[in-house]
Amino acid sequence: MRSLNQKETSAVLIMLYFIAFIGVFAVDFYLPAIPGIAKEFKVDASTIDLTMSIYTFTFALGHLIVGSASDYFGRKITFEIGLIISIIGTFFCMMSNNFLELFVSRGIQGFGLSCFVLTNAIIRDVFCNELAVKIRISRNLVAYFLIAVAPSIGVIVLKFSNWRMIFALFLFFSILIFIYVRFFGIETNNNLSRSFNIINTLKQYTKIVSNGAFMRYASITTLGYSVHFCFVTISSALLVNQMKLHPSVYGACMFAYGVFFLTGAVIAMVMVKRVSMQRLLSFGGILIAAGGFILIIANLTGVISLLYLSIAVLFCVLGISILTPGAITLAMTPFETQAGSASACLGVMQFAIAAIFSAIVSLEFEYNLIIIGSLAMITGLSASCFAKPALELLAV
Repeated sequence: MRSLNQKETSAVLIMLYFIAFIGVFAVDFYLPAIPGIAKEFKVDASTIDLTMSIYTFTFALGHLIVGSASDYFGRKITFEIGLIISIIGTFFCMMSNNFLELFVSRGIQGFGLSCFVLTNAIIRDVFCNELAVKIRISRNLVAYFLIAVAPSIGVIVLKFSNWRMIFALFLFFSILIFIYVRFFGIETNNNLSRSFNIINTLKQYTKIVSNGAFMRYASITTLGYSVHFCFVTISSALLVNQMKLHPSVYGACMFAYGVFFLTGAVIAMVMVKRVSMQRLLSFGGILIAAGGFILIIANLTGVISLLYLSIAVLFCVLGISILTPGAITLAMTPFETQAGSASACLGVMQFAIAAIFSAIVSLEFEYNLIIIGSLAMITGLSASCFAKPALELLAV
């Protein structure tokens, strides 16, 4: 674990927040543009939703390279290369003239932004246990704030321009972040190796996924993220197209969604100082399961209103933001010298499975809330079941 002075620690935290920024804005800033893109390309909004799925799928695949490469060559240079690929993909997104071009370009953009996975490795390099949880929560506070404001900013941009400006602005911010990381970023990996061996890399991945503790807690974060991403993916089609909400109301709803996440992160920040990791996981699990139960009941009884949907989403989001930082920390704990590879395995699980579920809820739109509700209940029950072994892991 690398020791940093105050200036270096500040640089690392800024880098973490920048990574959170691009990871969130690439998804949530884009959401309000989906109906307009669908109209221009003469396809259904659910078809454009598939650009979210391909983004997440290539985002997950990139983790296989990014994580292990950062263990060998360093976090900083790996992040820079990922940003360059993302900038290229974003440019072609902006220039797309049909669904296929946008679909492929979003895939390139997602592959480049797989450098987002380095946040977990960087935190593992520098911080440990409860402090690592606190840093993850602080990073999540930034991410959740951006989740709240990004769709609203997207709505404002669309009032004065078109969907291409969304990508143009993201391109501009990506270039600025690249410049900062290139000249002011800090390398946090003290165990650099200049030899990259694919066989050794595969052996590392096999060792990591064979670890029972890793798989338990990685599964919780994977299912929790799938609940979040499925809702985000269908939010535009559900709220604007099906429920006939005005785009400005949609922006307000997504702002509230981000505020729910912020609230959960604040609660987690308070709880981590006062209760055990076991109770943190159990409490988050109960909230997610309750939200999933409400979603399923509302769908089965046909009572799908903005009020019931908001209550269910509130419970789910609070639960996800409370248990995720602890679950990720527990998954990463056994891998001090393989933080990049472990982070990559976690990312592949988290985003590939989320991409699959998001594609399912887009294609099977009629049953989307039942699918999301079921995922939420499974997540909550899993978190409650795996809470007790958390004490044993932290004691090791």
